[in-house]
Amino acid sequence: MKKTKNGTHGGLDYAKLREKGISPDEITDFSVSINPFPVHKKVLSAVKSCNLTRYPDSVARELRESIADYEGCTPDEILAVNGTSQGIHLIGQAFLDEKSNVLISGPAYSQYRKISELRKSSVEEITSLADDDFRPPVERIITKIKENRPGIFWICNPNNPTGTYVVNEDLKKIESAAVESGTIVIIDEAYVAFTRDSIRFRDTSTNILRLNSMTKDYGIPGLRLGYIHGDPKLIGEIARYQPEWSISAPAQRAGIACLKERDYYKSTWKKVRNETDRFRNELVEMGLKVYHTESNFFMAKLGSREYVPEGMEGYAALLQKKLEPQLMQIRDCTSFGLPDHIRIGVHNARNNNRLLEAMREARSIWE
Repeated sequence: MKKTKNGTHGGLDYAKLREKGISPDEITDFSVSINPFPVHKKVLSAVKSCNLTRYPDSVARELRESIADYEGCTPDEILAVNGTSQGIHLIGQAFLDEKSNVLISGPAYSQYRKISELRKSSVEEITSLADDDFRPPVERIITKIKENRPGIFWICNPNNPTGTYVVNEDLKKIESAAVESGTIVIIDEAYVAFTRDSIRFRDTSTNILRLNSMTKDYGIPGLRLGYIHGDPKLIGEIARYQPEWSISAPAQRAGIACLKERDYYKSTWKKVRNETDRFRNELVEMGLKVYHTESNFFMAKLGSREYVPEGMEGYAALLQKKLEPQLMQIRDCTSFGLPDHIRIGVHNARNNNRLLEAMREARSIWE
């Protein structure tokens, strides 16, 4: 498997859509993995009630208090961030430099490598294997941490793009090795709400930082919102690098309102989980190799052949080309080093059925 590439993310290319005269609202976007259910009306009301003529709280105190209540911790253990991508870059600024050694559990989100390389750190990626259904290689990770004593170990749990999940028992083993090695463990839990039991790794160790995305859980990507949870000393160090007013007033009010309506959102996460299972099973019946997932997306392999159309890196790009006239977009996993793989973020049943029908028509790609 090729190493993770930098610079690619799911979502729409607004410049290309504009060139084609297509509105973003016309696209059904399966390339991102966002809660597809409607934003709660009280969240919308909270956003509409914002006074846009005033600066927001520069450090989002009330939002941090709400998150701390949800997490069962104190506000000084929470840093609200402008999406988890900002959190990733702040962590890199705080703890990495040219002397740092970084370990990444791959395949992985490209921003882990990007910020590590921007900080001129040496980077090693230990990847899960297709032959093992991309199950995270926990023992290899532990061995590598003990041998190399990295300054930071990045892991996304559930993994993006594979959907595999490291259970808490194994995370504790990784944590133990990290403590011995002086390694800070960054657990990116951007998709954890959609796991079967919504189990978060609740550990108070001073070397664990957890990244959480409110964007995905609550379906508000336009507002950009997330948080880092960890030891107050680590949080304080990261906060030194965050510009004031990073979290807009609408985002702060929306975040507080989302947490107040957590019962509604928990019910949507369960529905998404059930729809993910149905959708995945339909694709398996088509003959696709679809990997097991513990989140609201899944990864599938389209197969390998000798002939690949000129200018295309793999069959994921070919399938995307076939879907374009129907205004649907999937995630080409080439940037993860997997050019013949796609990741599909689950929508509502109606949109999912549209994609299923389109893929039935395009099944010659993998048959």
